[in-house]
Amino acid sequence: MTTPRLALPYIAQYQAQKEITHNEALNTLDMLVQAAVLDRTRTAAPAAPAAGDCHLVAAGADGAWAGHGGELACWYGTDWVFVAPRAGFQILVVDEHLLLLHDGAGWVPTSAAAGTAVGDVAGLAAALAGKQPSGAMLTALAALATAAGKGLYFTGADAPATYDLSGFMRGLLGAADAAAVRAAIAAAVTEEPEFTGPLTVKKEAYPEIKMMVTVSGTPDQRAFKLVVDQNNSVLALQAIADNGSYVRNIIQFGHGGQISSAGDINVSKGPGTNRVFGLQTDGVLRWSFSANAGAESGASVGSDFGINRFSDTGAYLGTPVFIDRGTGSVTLSNVTSNGPVRYRVHTRGTLPTPSAGTVGWAEVSNPETGKSALVKCDGAAWTYIDGSAVAIA
Repeated sequence: MTTPRLALPYIAQYQAQKEITHNEALNTLDMLVQAAVLDRTRTAAPAAPAAGDCHLVAAGADGAWAGHGGELACWYGTDWVFVAPRAGFQILVVDEHLLLLHDGAGWVPTSAAAGTAVGDVAGLAAALAGKQPSGAMLTALAALATAAGKGLYFTGADAPATYDLSGFMRGLLGAADAAAVRAAIAAAVTEEPEFTGPLTVKKEAYPEIKMMVTVSGTPDQRAFKLVVDQNNSVLALQAIADNGSYVRNIIQFGHGGQISSAGDINVSKGPGTNRVFGLQTDGVLRWSFSANAGAESGASVGSDFGINRFSDTGAYLGTPVFIDRGTGSVTLSNVTSNGPVRYRVHTRGTLPTPSAGTVGWAEVSNPETGKSALVKCDGAAWTYIDGSAVAIA
């Protein structure tokens, strides 16, 4: 007969060789009290086990362990002793630092024993697999490549990720007061940008919000200052002298959309591209000044200037004024004069040599007898209104 729970053998009355039965019970207790196994992945008994070595037999075992999958197997010098588990048995898997509990159906990881903790995230994820809503999160955490200098953030539910935690950010996180924050920011002049998203600055106690761009990192050598003047509803980029004193507003934006500049405004792009300065109504283009995308092939060719007009919907309607950069000739789509039209006055001897750039009308102060003062050029020759050639003299 055996005990009902651990199957320890009883010593029968008048039994001979009682020590055998007693020793068998001691071996079983030795296996189960503070139970620990070396591993749980073997399917065959080791060739040279040491006395007291215990293993959790893996499924599909053969040889001396055949038919004992899921059982404890301990070597006691001459043979393997097996114990079939019952619900509630606990063992420590030494090579994994993992505590297992038998739930009546199989061995599962557990952290439920009093005073027990799981030593790593992977073990915790395994312990809670299928049992907690946070199981997916713990699995994702276990898959992260963590290292020194990394921070943790979340891109969504159960979606953790890491980022590089720079010295600047570590300084800010460890700042205990405003002075420490200022020191961390001052030390950040050699850092790469920490973010590319929007930055919101809110301040109610003072009329201005200021952001400085410094040259050397010292307060006395500032280059530019971005100022939001709440009283005047103005955003201004200011130039600052080396001693930190105000110089002037370089460009200023009004709350109603007004823009003013203290200097030149240049629109610069690569060759073969349109460069446009537009005038809009509620965001819809009405007029634009542009240098077109004509190829610049030398001799001042290309990038011709135009004044362009657009419909109420912003559709292009045409270029009423076009100026050729190479020749300087101006093309107007329609001209209405409310006063006299004056032409440049030449003598017949100072008329420019006919070319594509001289096509048009001119006036001569010494026309030939009986000829008009107006002359025209077709690019090849100068002629009077009647078609006769102008005698250059």
